[in-house]
Amino acid sequence: MSCKCPTHYKEFVVKLLTDLFSTDYGLMSVAVIAFMLGMAVWFRMFFKRHMDEDAKQASLNKGVSL
Repeated sequence: MSCKCPTHYKEFVVKLLTDLFSTDYGLMSVAVIAFMLGMAVWFRMFFKRHMDEDAKQASLNKGVSL
């Protein structure tokens, strides 16, 4: 099974990948993207943990009136 993509498209993709992984600005872009994805995972875990703690605390204090 062969791709029906034009040859210039394949060359363009190879050039993009080569620039991405072999130049300083490409490697910095990869590093920033990886860092941002890591931050997204960390923030999700952080907020989920704190929301669960708050929900647990609210259920414990449900019967307590101020």
